[in-house]
Amino acid sequence: MWKRLLKAAVAGSLMCMLLVVVAHSGSKQIPSKTVELLETKFMMSVALAIAKTKGDLKSATGFFGTNSQRFKHVGTQDQGEMRVEGYSVMDISSAIIGYSLFFYKTSDSLAIIDTSINPQNKEAMKNVAQLTKNSLDSTATGSNTKLYFLGTHDLDSRRLLKIMLREARTPMGLDYAIRYAISSK
Repeated sequence: MWKRLLKAAVAGSLMCMLLVVVAHSGSKQIPSKTVELLETKFMMSVALAIAKTKGDLKSATGFFGTNSQRFKHVGTQDQGEMRVEGYSVMDISSAIIGYSLFFYKTSDSLAIIDTSINPQNKEAMKNVAQLTKNSLDSTATGSNTKLYFLGTHDLDSRRLLKIMLREARTPMGLDYAIRYAISSK
């Protein structure tokens, strides 16, 4: 399952996703109704906790080590100039079933937190539809992938998150992930 999730996470072309992030660098803050949905239904607090670490490989992966009863490390994979660390969520009925952390190899700095949405969780899939309706913009990033831009969220005085929903059509059906891209202000 980890390899399928990882392939789906990068299937939409990481470069295209980064171009969408750059294009929205001066974008609007994420609407409060979307933040509420992310917080209550999609464990946004976990992504925020990871993003608020020092932002390097050691501290971000250390977050999962201190929460080993909730998460399990499932693998490390190099993807071009990025290193991806994958974690599964131990509660298989959860709305979020996995985390992929993308780090720049050259600096070990955290660039993206990708959260995989559980396709077997009917409530999560219903809430995905609401996220697409709440999106501020969308774009196709490949023949089978679409990104919905949800908005920006301030992390601290220096950094912000650019939050997107990625939709990919796979042979197994639709695959969704919430992407939190870390950017300087």
